[in-house]
This record gives sequence, structure tokens and C-alpha cells, in this order.
Amino acid sequence: MPNASTGTPAGAVAPIANTPATVAEAVRADHDNPGPKPKGKPDAIRVPMGYHPNPRANIIVALTEKFREVLDVERVYVKVHDEDRVLCGDPAMTMLFPSADARHPMEMYTWHAHGPKDKGVRYGYLVADDVDAE
Repeated sequence: MPNASTGTPAGAVAPIANTPATVAEAVRADHDNPGPKPKGKPDAIRVPMGYHPNPRANIIVALTEKFREVLDVERVYVKVHDEDRVLCGDPAMTMLFPSADARHPMEMYTWHAHGPKDKGVRYGYLVADDVDAE
């Protein structure tokens, strides 16, 4: 008997909607590192588009004020990647290893959830140079 809510046959897996939100959530889950968070400051911070630490302020100003100290930089650069804003202290920052690197197209960061207070915020740490390419 088919599942009434999805219309799929009993025992079959319902198809996943290929919407930007579900794709971004799958990517987010795929890149979150379940291991212990490295010590020290993050190299980048990823925040979901819907995250706004101070609704009374401009979003970029609010994110900069909140995360400048965490990144320990004088200026915060904000880039859009998938369904997130990525904050870092380097204007030349890229998310992937360069095409000449054996690790391309792997991301240059391991991402760790920040905590329940800032839902969806993830701290990124550069992958060490001695990590073998997969």
C-alpha cells in the first residue's frame, strides 16, 4: 500500500525534493565534521542566510561585529557560498583547493557546529597540508 503523504510504495524510499534548501542542508550535513573541534581560532565562519545576530542592524555590520573577535582579524570579508554566508579575514579566500592541488575539488576547511545558541553557525578550520588527498 502506498504511503499516503508521499505516494511512494510501502517500503520504498520517498524521493528527496531537489530544492535549494534541501540541497544546501545535504551539503551542510556532508561537510560538518563530527570529530572534536580543533583548538584555536577558526579560519572561517559559515552562517546560514537566515541567521541574523541583530535584526536592528544591517546584516553585514551585525555579522562583522559578532564574529570579528572570533576570527581575530581587523576586517571581516563576507562571501556567499551555496545557502550560506562565509566570513573570513582573507579577501582571496576560496572554499576549494586550487585545481593544481591533488585534493581539488575537496573543500579547504573542516566545518564544526558552533553550538545550540547560534543554530546553523559552523566554524571552519583549514585542512592541514599533511592531510593525504582522498
